[in-house]
Amino acid sequence: MLALAYAHPDQLVDTDWVAAHAHDANVRIVDMRQSGFGDGHVPGAVYVSPVAIRDAKAAPTFLPTPAAFQELMSKLGIGDSTRVIAYDERGGIYAARLWWILNYFGHSNVALMNGGWIKWKAEHREESKDTATPPGSTFTPKPQPRWLATADDVVKSIGKPGVKIVDARTQAEIDGKDLRNIRRGGFVPSSTPVYWEDLLDPQSKTFKPADEIKSLYQSRGILPTQEVIAYCQVGMRASVDLFALHLIGYDKLRNYYGAWEEWGNRDDLPIEQKKPSTDFDARAAAKFMDDRQTWWQSWPNAARDHDTFCVSCHTAMPYAISRPALRGALGERGPSVPEQKLIENVVKRVTMWRDVEPWYPDQTRGIPKTSESRGTESVFDAFVLALRDAPSGKLSDDTRAAFANMWALQMRATDASGAWAWINFHYEPWESPNSPYFGASMAAIAIGTAPEGYAASPAIADNVKLMREYFKRETEKQNLFNRVMGLWASTKVENLLTREQQQAIVSDASQKQQPDGGWNTASLGAYQRVDNTALDTKSDGYATGLVTLALQAAGVPASDPRVAKGLAWLRANQNHETGQWTAVSLNKNRDPKSEIGLFMSDAATAYAVLALTQK
Repeated sequence: MLALAYAHPDQLVDTDWVAAHAHDANVRIVDMRQSGFGDGHVPGAVYVSPVAIRDAKAAPTFLPTPAAFQELMSKLGIGDSTRVIAYDERGGIYAARLWWILNYFGHSNVALMNGGWIKWKAEHREESKDTATPPGSTFTPKPQPRWLATADDVVKSIGKPGVKIVDARTQAEIDGKDLRNIRRGGFVPSSTPVYWEDLLDPQSKTFKPADEIKSLYQSRGILPTQEVIAYCQVGMRASVDLFALHLIGYDKLRNYYGAWEEWGNRDDLPIEQKKPSTDFDARAAAKFMDDRQTWWQSWPNAARDHDTFCVSCHTAMPYAISRPALRGALGERGPSVPEQKLIENVVKRVTMWRDVEPWYPDQTRGIPKTSESRGTESVFDAFVLALRDAPSGKLSDDTRAAFANMWALQMRATDASGAWAWINFHYEPWESPNSPYFGASMAAIAIGTAPEGYAASPAIADNVKLMREYFKRETEKQNLFNRVMGLWASTKVENLLTREQQQAIVSDASQKQQPDGGWNTASLGAYQRVDNTALDTKSDGYATGLVTLALQAAGVPASDPRVAKGLAWLRANQNHETGQWTAVSLNKNRDPKSEIGLFMSDAATAYAVLALTQK
């Protein structure tokens, strides 16, 4: 049987074609990657940021104005007769949005480079670092409303015969477990999921053959005779679905460009939700965490000047990043009382940054404790406030101030360039000479969590570049605990680690899994207790939670035996009387039930919760 041909093969060009035609006068190659253009790109390419062609404030269309788009295209040398070829580094997630928006503005002479930058690099093709200066061109916007759907259009299409609403997001987003800075989770009623990456070859990131794409859509009841409205979070992944459908001959295609960013934040729009499913005692976990945080906030040793307290690596910070994950299971509408007090404490210290003392001043704790304290606090402050802002989708002024404090303290010299000075009391695994990498990982997760596409904002591009260089340079030197943190961070900020580095960490972590399905924290590094007592070798909640969380974040599915066994261990090892998961000190033999001895269990409980609610 002959393979089905693409209905519109001119919309997808291979790398050979691009290499041969990149310098043609009527061809414009557009690089749509998130970063890396200055380090090398297809010769003759011009650059457009992935976030430059959507206006989050321009409801109900969220499109740039025709005049603004005309100006952008003209500066790129794209005129009415220009053949546009777009590429990115992720198989088309950014490039397809340019394809769609050009079609919307009446310019259909646009194609994607199949396989994008991944294929170009794999074939060792010529790269350039030059910035092209194309001659100005006249681009005439001719809006085609048939390519666009608004929220009102989607509402009218719910359950409507002859219309299919396609959801291009992950299953975790559809299930409401991965909110991605959106206030409500769930999906548009009557929508059908077709995850965008299912349209690509998983290795080469080229589009699958036409017959495979056709089979995928038709197996889900999406037929050529129907009108299709696709949506995702911000119109990128939906554009890949629309591109693939166009390739195989579907012609009634619309992008709901407001996407879940609008839908999930508007209470007047209908959603369906899967009831959060937890097979652990979420209420008991929340009580343990809230009680421990209340104790920490009143503990004299945690108190600091101006009626504030420090945000500890072991208790307060793990609490801050994990407690919100329990709200859905508990039906909570907002932060618990200890959460709110923690947030207010951070806001106060950010606001009074020049007035409050460091957590550990040089004058009382010795040099360089001031710089270590400031570096650590700046990262934690930014992370706490970014988490607070994420559900609203808006970056607040105090969060911007926290990030400004953080970036001002980013190191620019020695091996620590790109990271932060970090508290070192020779306490593993968070406050030791090995800990700056842990801190840089937390900073990366913070910027990746912040709303409004903060991680990709031009204002911090140089800082993020320094951070990427740090991870590239230092990752191979780290113990496995740090590298697992780096793996998690790399799922929040693009190009933090290479795919090979990610795969190596997944492999190394998998080899440390114990026969009972858990992991042991002491096995993730070369640790030695100061009292020379033996390290605990049993599986514990901290290592199991952290590794299972990082594996899932890196794309290892919950059905994978490694993750499945890890999650099963966590479900089986919660203490249902206290609500906690247990881990013990790497530094000395402590009573695990004492207030200080519970520090490791504070972290263990937090990461267990994150792992169990990750997907």
